[in-house]
Amino acid sequence: AARRLADNLNRQARGAREASVRRHLAAQAREAGQAADSAERRLKETLKLHREDEERFKDLYKIRARMLLERRPPGCPVK
Repeated sequence: AARRLADNLNRQARGAREASVRRHLAAQAREAGQAADSAERRLKETLKLHREDEERFKDLYKIRARMLLERRPPGCPVK
């Protein structure tokens, strides 16, 4: 949404007749573009953190499962 807003403001800025309006719309478009870039970066960082947490959980789960299998009495069936 922020990216579309920035594109729309850029289009309006190019079509504006007065220089002051063009400058104002261009500044707004720049701010919207920067906000969109920032949001995309935060999203990618968050996804990366979640992926790392998920991998860590899976590794710990596998380690715990191996430990439980090693502690079971001989001849006990694996569930």
